[in-house]
Amino acid sequence: MNFNISILLLVSTLAFYSCKDGANSGNNKHSDKSGGTFVMAENIEIGSLYPVSVTNQVEALVVAQLHESLVRLDAKTLEVIPGLAEKWEISPDGKKSPFI
Repeated sequence: MNFNISILLLVSTLAFYSCKDGANSGNNKHSDKSGGTFVMAENIEIGSLYPVSVTNQVEALVVAQLHESLVRLDAKTLEVIPGLAEKWEISPDGKKSPFI
């Protein structure tokens, strides 16, 4: 279970740091029901909604509901599937990005 939380934290962190200011300007894809109140029944207090500061599973579940990740894990196969990312490439050596 700790592995899944670690993956969730990593993906959430990547998604958070990949956001740019003005990313939605001129390209508003929000639904008519944007905004509102998020209600989730939990028996412990949520310490942080900041993806980098998540320290337990309950916080990770809430953060996953609020922040879209670049990639996600398929629940059945645990394969990496697209979230916000449309595509990605792996370098031939598998160690570094071709964009750096």
